[in-house]
Amino acid sequence: MILRARQHWFEFPRAPIVLGSLNLCTPGTPAGQAKLTPVQISEARALVEDGAQIIVISMGDAERETDVPEEKDAAERLGAFVRAWSEAGYSEPLAVHTPHPLVARAMLELGVDILFEPVRAPVAGDADPSRGSAYARLCAESGAALVLDYAVGGDSLASAAGACAGAIETAERLLEEKLRASLAAGLSEEAVIIGLRLERIVHGGDALLVCAQLHRFHKFGRPLLLTETKEPSGEGSDFEEVSERRAAGMVSRMVRGVLAGVHLFNGHPVAAAALAVRTVSAVLA
Repeated sequence: MILRARQHWFEFPRAPIVLGSLNLCTPGTPAGQAKLTPVQISEARALVEDGAQIIVISMGDAERETDVPEEKDAAERLGAFVRAWSEAGYSEPLAVHTPHPLVARAMLELGVDILFEPVRAPVAGDADPSRGSAYARLCAESGAALVLDYAVGGDSLASAAGACAGAIETAERLLEEKLRASLAAGLSEEAVIIGLRLERIVHGGDALLVCAQLHRFHKFGRPLLLTETKEPSGEGSDFEEVSERRAAGMVSRMVRGVLAGVHLFNGHPVAAAALAVRTVSAVLA
């Protein structure tokens, strides 16, 4: 199985690929207030040193499409990072998360390698299904790869096997529709990544139920990306204790993902995710 993203290509089976995510907005500040570009580049290089092989950039919470700045500001901030990354000669592929199609087009024109389709992008059953394939057309024109993303968690999942099975079945159906629409829009199958996002997973048992079903997504014949979204610590909790517990939970899910044949991982912290992936892959080799 081949994954192509402009001049980058990856052939599977191979060791899983680890992604590192960077929000260009400063935490706790308005969405339009971004960090200085040199600081952003340094943070991205730190992610690479921790084991990230692909860098994902976004403005605000682009994954959930909240606290996202206006198109003009997002294009300027993201564009400044992409140009600085290119001028520095760094070779790691860049991926972009943005709910704005015009911003996505601008980033592709600057040479971004991978685009994330918004989780809430329309699919065939929606009133205007043509919008759902807009990102696919952009990637087809540029040669970039596209992540077809679907979030499992929160309201879509409960701590019960039946609820989990229903959520997985929904994910399968919607991702199949997204894949069909993307290919119809002219996107090469080799430029498609199937993304499954663990969102607002509260109970460890929920995540284990999802991980036990990951094998079902191999039917698409495309690389599978497993993402665990960052969550703020609960009120009144000891931050270090919560962070350590969540890191341990993330590592266990990364391990199960490797065993289930997942091809790409986006976990936090990156160093822990990379170590888990490398260790399990070495044992299985």
